[in-house]
Amino acid sequence: MSVANWIAIFVPFVGLVGGAIVYQVQKTVDRANQLRAERRDLYRKLVSTFNDFNVSVLLNKTSEALEAFIAYKGLEAETIVCAPDHVVQALENLSGLMASYASERRKNEANKADMSEEVKKTSEEVRKAYDSAVEAMRVDVLGKTMISASMIADFTRGFVASIGRFPL
Repeated sequence: MSVANWIAIFVPFVGLVGGAIVYQVQKTVDRANQLRAERRDLYRKLVSTFNDFNVSVLLNKTSEALEAFIAYKGLEAETIVCAPDHVVQALENLSGLMASYASERRKNEANKADMSEEVKKTSEEVRKAYDSAVEAMRVDVLGKTMISASMIADFTRGFVASIGRFPL
């Protein structure tokens, strides 16, 4: 066989192997992007549900807060299944703190008292856990991010402070 015959056999073979490799790499990249998009959607729902819970607690809407908390727990379970370890670890104590905060705030409201130091402390713990969790979620879906937990805290504090300014 001449060199031309070998080239005629070798070139399509190299093209076939190269195409198979590129296909597998692209398939892996597409799957990773699909999973990241699914987590991003889940994180948005989780943050939105947390905010619903927080607003309901602040406005003393106990039944709405309970509904939001139940929805949050469902989304948290989904997150535990599909999120990376650093996100799950950041969410580890948040729901327990949320429940404590709602309970303490409800007791405080029942006594018609100003916000107690215990409620303020738990509120701050919830905010810190939330800020840390949001930062971990951002890092997971966006990679490197310049938005820090302290910047997220500034955003959330501004939101909470503005609730009293808007008629609901």
